[in-house]
Amino acid sequence: MPFPPAPRPSFVLASVLAAAGMVLAAAACSQITPLAAPAAPAAPVSRLGSPIILQVLHSQPPTGTGSCPAGLVQVWMPPGATAMTCFRPVGTPVTINSAAVSSVSTDRPTPPSGKPAQPVTYGFTVGVPAAQVAAVTALIAQAYQSQDAVGVSVDGKLWQAAQVLQPFPGRQFQIALISRSQALQLHRLLIPVG
Repeated sequence: MPFPPAPRPSFVLASVLAAAGMVLAAAACSQITPLAAPAAPAAPVSRLGSPIILQVLHSQPPTGTGSCPAGLVQVWMPPGATAMTCFRPVGTPVTINSAAVSSVSTDRPTPPSGKPAQPVTYGFTVGVPAAQVAAVTALIAQAYQSQDAVGVSVDGKLWQAAQVLQPFPGRQFQIALISRSQALQLHRLLIPVG
């Protein structure tokens, strides 16, 4: 269920990524959670505590033992949760060393009448400097054309894999996770306190 793009203030237009039409694969379940077009992050672009690596990922089911074959990765999950899909990195990754990162927020989607409730997610919006918009846009287009996911890795862990419903210019994207503690942990990696 894609959402329309959020209005972009002109002062932010050059420095953030627009994310209309992108959906996030919820790591702990097989459903796909929609990504609302986020508002531009209020934070200024600054150096990240750990870089964000975006890469196209091709999905495939895990082996019969629930593990991934060599060379494939799963979305990192907190203890007790189970990831369900394996991913093979495809193409050249884009490394983002500086970004505008909003604070962590909670998304409680309201389902259409008669439809089951969507899971609550926790996350934040990431805006990337204008110099990297073309590279991220190309990566999004590649994932769309190949019907693959866009992976978000930080600190050596794959935090999410997002399916692209339609290509869009990359000015901002949203990271959404299934637990608040996981979202806060990732946020602290990107924006260290102190």
